[in-house]
Amino acid sequence: MLIIKRYRKILSMICVLTIIVSLIVGLDSDAKSDAFEKVTITFNLETTMKITNSEGETLTINGDTFGDVSGTMDILEDKTLYYQPSYLRQLLVRKSDTYIIEQTNEGSNYIAIDESEYGGFVSFNTGDKCKAVVKFFPQSEVMLEGEKQLYSIDAWLTEKSADYEISGMLYKPISLKEEKNKLTVTGALGKTDVSVDALDGKFITEGTYYLFGEETVLGYNDKRAFVKNAAKINSKYTKRPVGLYVRPVNNNKNMFLSWTKVIKAHSYIVYRKKHASKKYKKVAIRNGRETNYYITDIKDNGIYEYKVLAKTKKNGKGKKIGKLSYGVKAVPLTNNKGNAISVCINKGSLSLKKGKKKTIKAQIIQGEKTLLDRKIRWISSNNKIAKVNKKTGKILAAKKGKCKIWAKAHNGKNSNKIAVKVH
Repeated sequence: MLIIKRYRKILSMICVLTIIVSLIVGLDSDAKSDAFEKVTITFNLETTMKITNSEGETLTINGDTFGDVSGTMDILEDKTLYYQPSYLRQLLVRKSDTYIIEQTNEGSNYIAIDESEYGGFVSFNTGDKCKAVVKFFPQSEVMLEGEKQLYSIDAWLTEKSADYEISGMLYKPISLKEEKNKLTVTGALGKTDVSVDALDGKFITEGTYYLFGEETVLGYNDKRAFVKNAAKINSKYTKRPVGLYVRPVNNNKNMFLSWTKVIKAHSYIVYRKKHASKKYKKVAIRNGRETNYYITDIKDNGIYEYKVLAKTKKNGKGKKIGKLSYGVKAVPLTNNKGNAISVCINKGSLSLKKGKKKTIKAQIIQGEKTLLDRKIRWISSNNKIAKVNKKTGKILAAKKGKCKIWAKAHNGKNSNKIAVKVH
């Protein structure tokens, strides 16, 4: 279920326009102050839920009767909005510090709360029964819990904050707490779409991450957004399993393997090398677009070495797509050996005449520990244009055209890519 950005944008515009109109009509200072003591609650007409504020006032929304409302909460203004492809209902109520939202029906539900005084905006899009608690004072905070279901949360909680969006599968209660320039997310587990936008449009980060159910920090520093304690998942497609990358994550509690999606693949078989027998053994099957494998029980002296095979059908059945991938390996941070931190090539481009050869070198950047493996694997994006020896880095200019060549360390860490032109 995707985040409904269009709802947030139209509601924010409506809120701003309301304030502007109030100023134009020349309300006195008391009336202006009162204008900020209100909250806008917006929902689609199929939603069924109960909202309770800090004062114990209630608002019951009945999706069976297309958004009819009842309860003790004083409704100051009531509007029906049409935004393709559905209708929204918008209620203006008096401000409260906390709102408890209890969703009682199944099906797609959307609700947004816009708290004008602090500029806060929170919207939820869920698919089953759930409960949410939204606090604007004394600290901006959001909590969502309920049955296993798809969810999305879109929030900017203070007038100077960024716009934070997360969506994924709800497995356990999710908490969002805002501090200066960052949002701490706790409880989000599994594949999660993350986006951090500046309200002034000066920076953005977005992507698909694997979150581990513990603290993940979304934030920005010097106009650059970041995501901490999460493993980014590659969203590209290839014709065979490539882009393998294995590393310790979640404060060294786990090992995480990811790879690039394969066209027409409906499952992936993950193999781990048993160093006693020096043979690979099947350890997992990942269906659909799950291009990652999460190892929860790791040992200090363990070496975690993997290969992946793509198959055309679910449950590891059907025909294989391409060959078994190359292997990648890594060790925990507590091991007496270390993993590659980065791979450097002091060259950004290369021009060669057809038939010419050129050997390039790469350097693995490591920490204080002895490197687990110094071997480098060389890769060409198009061997028909420029072939590269996977062990030595010797390039053969085979055909006129352009391609890219890069180096890969033992754990799958990539170097910068060299733009190669054959003329």
